[in-house]
Amino acid sequence: MVGLLGADVESYFLEGCQMRLEVGKKYKTRLGHRAFIFSTSGIPQEALGYIELHDGSHEPSRWFMDGAFHCDKKESCNDIISEWTEPKPPQYIPYTWEDREQLRGRWYREKATQTEVMIKRLSINLKGELLVNGFNASWLLANCEWLDGTPCGKVVE
Repeated sequence: MVGLLGADVESYFLEGCQMRLEVGKKYKTRLGHRAFIFSTSGIPQEALGYIELHDGSHEPSRWFMDGAFHCDKKESCNDIISEWTEPKPPQYIPYTWEDREQLRGRWYREKATQTEVMIKRLSINLKGELLVNGFNASWLLANCEWLDGTPCGKVVE
């Protein structure tokens, strides 16, 4: 088909295409945003969808079928660069005595009772394990969360 550019538009845009966008799939933009495709059509073939921004809002968008945002293939932060893979949730381990400076004076919530408690006392038991307000750090990780909802443990790097 001959389009606005006076060339075989479909073959121009799909020539050398590494990826072909599909309806219902999620993709990653050059900026790291998640993009969702809900329709493919148009001349030249376009994919219609939205970009999910970091604040959770959605921005309607369109791409060429190879993921390019601009028709001249000029690099854009909205280019689709790969299929989306959900990030792995962080893994947590109990705090240790070496982490005590990060804990002094912080507030946590016991999940079962929703009681909010300030860390006042840090000590070590006979096994060398950290005790927080008299509770083992492993118990703290399993049964409590920081007031922002994150687990009371340190992230495994």
